[in-house]
Amino acid sequence: MKTLALSLIILVVPFANCRCPEALRVKIPVESIQANHSVFFGNITFAPDQYFEENGEIWACPCLAKACIRKCCPAEKELVRGSIESPSCQPSTESLQVNVYDPETSSSTAIGDFFIIYNSICPEGHVYFKPNYVHILKNGSVFDDAEIHYNPEMYCVDNFNGSMLALICGKPDVVYEKLPSYSTEISFCFSKY
Repeated sequence: MKTLALSLIILVVPFANCRCPEALRVKIPVESIQANHSVFFGNITFAPDQYFEENGEIWACPCLAKACIRKCCPAEKELVRGSIESPSCQPSTESLQVNVYDPETSSSTAIGDFFIIYNSICPEGHVYFKPNYVHILKNGSVFDDAEIHYNPEMYCVDNFNGSMLALICGKPDVVYEKLPSYSTEISFCFSKY
């Protein structure tokens, strides 16, 4: 019998050092902080460990509160032809439609079941590449034609010529193949509130 080894690293980090990646944060107005130190923004209530202050601004980590996906372009815009490494957007009247892959059922998830983050930021040292296809999962991650899973920080989706297009962040000098083992890191953040 084969055993899948899963490494789990648990980090306890003081809140001041806890940040969600730039690609997965949204700026929220200071007046959104409630008396109980939660924040209500975008129809989501964020607990104190789901937002932080940086340089006098308040940032929320919506993927900690709800499954999220990243839309490459701002609302009411879509991708246009151009360089994949530097996506361009144009005005559009089409709303983003996604089909969610659920191997256990044939049901689909409505776009309203996700918090949508509007940006196309790749982590430093990464560029976009276009896979042949992707499947969006209920938790907001995607997997591509090589069956590699990517969290929302590593991809964005948008409309392009009447259909959905996904762009994946990858290192320019790496050939991506299915990896044989998986590692998970969990951070617990503690608020100053």
